[in-house]
This record gives sequence, structure tokens and C-alpha cells, in this order.
Amino acid sequence: PLYVRRILHHPPSTFALLQTAFGIMMVLMGLAIARVGDRATKAWVVALSAALCGVFAMGYLSTPYLSVAYISIALWGAATPWFTTPMRTLLQRATPVEVHGRVFALDETLRSWSMAIATGSAGFAFSHYGYRRAGMLYGSLPIVGALFVASGMVHRHRRRAEPPTDYTLVATAPSNEPSP
Repeated sequence: PLYVRRILHHPPSTFALLQTAFGIMMVLMGLAIARVGDRATKAWVVALSAALCGVFAMGYLSTPYLSVAYISIALWGAATPWFTTPMRTLLQRATPVEVHGRVFALDETLRSWSMAIATGSAGFAFSHYGYRRAGMLYGSLPIVGALFVASGMVHRHRRRAEPPTDYTLVATAPSNEPSP
């Protein structure tokens, strides 16, 4: 609401409409993910959608134009489910069934801690650097995270592409067959 009032110069009802645009796109993309199914459960989908969330958040928080804010927040809402849903599925697949409860409890704990830290630090950043600069800073964080994940994926792919070198000695026993 502060962003809408101070940067966009619109009433708080505009913030509600912006949040509605975010939510509508989030629901529509949630339905699309259900339709796509397992094909969306890839690490590159999570990394790309995280980066797109950052780009659209920066577009939303850095513009003084209402139309750009609507487009950016709608696209941000569209990108968010492509991050959260496949990420949870990948986390579930990567852990043994017997520790799912602990892993998901830890995930929820870390998520709530990060929200608390982000809220406090965002207030500090907005008050010291302004809305646009702070929005650009916070929007860049998922992009950096996505680049980190992508670099790990590239490194792992290169390692798989190299043929394994077998340095073991192979002992050959004399054959009873006559040599040619």
C-alpha cells in the first residue's frame, strides 16, 4: 500500500486490485501446472521461474506507471506457481519418504524465517534507499539464486558428459584357445 500511495499516487483500493491481478494469474497458472503435470518438475523450471519472479518484481516495484505495475504484478503472479509447486515436488522426490515430515517442517520453518527477515530488512531498505532502489535490490535476489542453481546444473551436466575414466588394471588369464 505504501508503494501504491507514494510511487503510483493511487488510493489503497488500487493495491487491492493489483493483488487481485496477482492472485488471478497465480490461480490460472496453478491450473496450467496441473495440466502440464510431471513435465514441469524440473530444476531448470524452478530456476527460470525464480529469475522471472525477480524480474517481474523489479518491474512492479520500480515503475511509476500504473499500467506497467499491473502487467508486472500479473506476470509475477503467473511465474510464482511455476517456482513453488515444482520446487516442493523436487524436494519431495529428493528425500527419503521416512524423513518427509522433518524435511517439509524445516522447509516451512526456513520459509517463515526468511519472510520475517525479508519484511524487516525491506522496511529498512525502503526507508534508507527508497522504494525503487530497494525493489531492484530485492528483485535481484531470486535472479542471483537462479543463476547459482543454473551454474550448478551446468557443472553437473558437464561432469556427466565426460566419459568415466577407468584406471583399474585388467588382468588377463592365458587362454586355452590356440592363437591365430
